[in-house]
Amino acid sequence: MRLRPVLLLAALLASACAGKPAFEPYRDPAGDYSLEAPKGWPREGNADLKRRPSSVVSFVGVPEPSDEGTPLGAVLYVTKFYRLRSDFPGDDKAFAAYKKEVLVPSDALFGEGPMPSDAPVVSDTQLGGLPAKTYRRDYEHFNRLHMPRPVPVRLEDVVARTPEAYYVLEYRAAREFFDRHHAVFERAKSSFQFLKK
Repeated sequence: MRLRPVLLLAALLASACAGKPAFEPYRDPAGDYSLEAPKGWPREGNADLKRRPSSVVSFVGVPEPSDEGTPLGAVLYVTKFYRLRSDFPGDDKAFAAYKKEVLVPSDALFGEGPMPSDAPVVSDTQLGGLPAKTYRRDYEHFNRLHMPRPVPVRLEDVVARTPEAYYVLEYRAAREFFDRHHAVFERAKSSFQFLKK
């Protein structure tokens, strides 16, 4: 008769562990950083920085809902945005547009310029041992031509900078999945390391 409580406890422990994600090491092909990525989340990305001012890798946990193949369910992104004109592949006009769109808002996060009035609440954190900024934002993603209804989305970003680039670790998910997979983001953040000192 004592066997039944033991079996019940074992079943409860197995159930509790079943929802925990597994992780595996990921190293950036350019050798800039590493982190622990969610095992079983398909990886996509482009590390070719010769034709673009940024590189991005994504780990897709929940592909649906989606917008023309872009997953909205639950995705972890790591993006590197170059800060220097010498690393930018386009002309001066293109760099000016890129600077206005990407670099100026990122500079504002670190106190170098005014924050927009609709900016989210930003707080201090760390990424890979560097000072960083973090924030959350909610919005509705809707493509009228390809989606039957809007999808409520929540994102959480951590932004760090080096003299050469901004690094953005982002977790983006449909709000119904956000809490369920948030541990993936926390693990990526805590394990993130910059490899070039």
